[in-house]
Amino acid sequence: GQALVTLGSSTKGVYRAVNCWKLLNTKTPTASTALNFTSLISVTYTLYALVVNGLVPNTGTPGLKMQVSTNNGSSYLATGYQSGFNRIFYNGTTLSNQNDTTQILLTAPTSTSFATNGIFYLANVGVSPGFMCFGASGNGNTSGNTVGFNTSQAVNAFTVFFTSGNFSGTL
Repeated sequence: GQALVTLGSSTKGVYRAVNCWKLLNTKTPTASTALNFTSLISVTYTLYALVVNGLVPNTGTPGLKMQVSTNNGSSYLATGYQSGFNRIFYNGTTLSNQNDTTQILLTAPTSTSFATNGIFYLANVGVSPGFMCFGASGNGNTSGNTVGFNTSQAVNAFTVFFTSGNFSGTL
C-alpha cells in the first residue's frame, strides 16, 4: 500500500510505499452460530487484526468468544487458554473481571438491543508456543478490554462465536 508522508519541514507530502494494512477476509453472518477463519495465517504477517462491526446476537445475552485451531479448522482447542476480560458499565464505578481457560473472552455479554464493536489483535500466530489475542470492545452500555493466550502449539486458524444462539454483523 501507499501513504502520504512528509519530507520533514517541506509543506508538500509525497506518496510512498509503506507497510499498510491488507484486508485478508470479510465475513458477514446472517444467522451464523460461529464464523471460522481458516487458510489465512501465513509467515507473511506477524500481526493480524480482527475488526468487529455491529455484531448483534439474535437471542439472549451472550458474550463473544474465540477458540483457535492447530489443524486449519478441523477442530478447535478447548483447553490451554489463559483469558481475562475487564469491563465497566457506562454509569458504573466498579471494574469487573471474567476469566476462562476453555476459550478467549472477546466481549462482555450483550443483548439484541446493542451492537458489539471492537478490534482484536492476534500476535505470535504460527509460533509455538505463544499465540496471544488482545483488544478492546464496546456494546452500547459497557466497554472493556481483553487479553488471552493459548500456549500449546502453533495456531493456524480461529473461530469466533457467541456463547449461545445465532448472530449477524460484520467481521
